[in-house]
Amino acid sequence: MKFSNQFLNILKSMRWTNLSLMAFFIISFHFVAFPKFIEHSFFTDFDFFLLAFSFILSTGTGYFINDFYDQQIDQINKQKNFIFGMQKRVVWLYWFFLNSISILLVSWVLHKQNHLELILVYFFALWLLWLYSARLKRCFFWGNFTVSFLIAFMIIFLIPFYDIYFQNKLQSVILPYLFWLSSLAFLLNLAREIIKDYEDIEGDQKEKARTIPIILGKKKSKGIILGILILCILINIIYFVSKDQWLNALLFSLIISLNFPFLYKLSDTKGAKKLSLTLKISMFMGIVSGIFFISN
Repeated sequence: MKFSNQFLNILKSMRWTNLSLMAFFIISFHFVAFPKFIEHSFFTDFDFFLLAFSFILSTGTGYFINDFYDQQIDQINKQKNFIFGMQKRVVWLYWFFLNSISILLVSWVLHKQNHLELILVYFFALWLLWLYSARLKRCFFWGNFTVSFLIAFMIIFLIPFYDIYFQNKLQSVILPYLFWLSSLAFLLNLAREIIKDYEDIEGDQKEKARTIPIILGKKKSKGIILGILILCILINIIYFVSKDQWLNALLFSLIISLNFPFLYKLSDTKGAKKLSLTLKISMFMGIVSGIFFISN
């Protein structure tokens, strides 16, 4: 396979739709949400873009190394896998090269901001991404938990770069907002990860994976997803009602409730794909609404 074709396949496997959504979230968080709370940021917009690009790049490498480990499962499930047929050595060279760029950029920004100790946290996140693809993805619950935790943790990782520690809003406004946002990011992604396992159940069974739908069955998996979505609604209600914002409580609850009809009809791979798409749309709508809410 030619170098140009290899690189193009690597780029295709990096899930640019998901990465674009991630970029939109990070940029909006920086330019719209946080300025409501803070007087200034400790780093320039250029430094922020470098950090955001590093996050996106490392997430993209996580996607394509995941495709590398999923080649047999994707064949069984008849899903596209752009890594199929690529030599193992070539895949790891790309993985090492792209992650090295990400690490160098993050290290430069952290050194400039006197937070170089956080590079250990970044290394830990990259290790978890690899561990998820290589081992945890096929383990009961831990694969779902790991990827959801990393998405929620991305929000917390940015906090040291903002001048919020000495402001009165920290306890009364910022911490509740961050808890609300990170909790929803974690729970909604956890539900989506279980749905993806539901979608891939045929291939996972042949590869002897121990995912939630395989171990507990489809019916109990649907119950878990339902419980997660209800918990999201309860968190929304508690958060907004505590601020006497009943309209926002209703709005966010309705956004999450859009998934209930698709969850009720869930019975096969086709239904899982529809529910996964609906949940992704709900997550996007939640992000947009959250930014709109926090900026007014």
